[in-house]
Amino acid sequence: MAAFHVIPFPADVVRAARSQRVDPWGGAARFLPAADRSAPCRHCMSGTRPGGDLLLLKYSPFAADSPSPYAERGPIFLCGHDCAPYATPSRLPEIVTTRQVNIRAYDAADLMLYAHSHIADGQDAGDVVARLLEHAGVRRVHIRTALHGCFLCEVQRAP
Repeated sequence: MAAFHVIPFPADVVRAARSQRVDPWGGAARFLPAADRSAPCRHCMSGTRPGGDLLLLKYSPFAADSPSPYAERGPIFLCGHDCAPYATPSRLPEIVTTRQVNIRAYDAADLMLYAHSHIADGQDAGDVVARLLEHAGVRRVHIRTALHGCFLCEVQRAP
């Protein structure tokens, strides 16, 4: 199976959301103080603690100039306080392995490869991703929440 690499969440997006309360398109990042539930932070890629502050903002893992119809913007959460960036790119993060996920493969033109889409339990997602990355036409894989379809992380072949 192909070795993979979890792509780090963009540090500039995290800085702008925390310091200026804006998303990558200049829209408002909503601050949720003392949230009563846990949420998956895309920066540290762990679940936040109930009662901790959260940021809710729009995000797209595609390049801003991507012509793909799949380059939609959707909601994501970040810890409202400073947290360390995810540091184990050869392993899928907790926010993936602890929930049911939607796994989507994309080609070099950012088009979804429907034949390679999967719903998986998080503990099985690593095997699914590694198998998908063995296909020559798969450039990257996005992992999203199964229920709401929110982006969790991007995975590519290991460098």
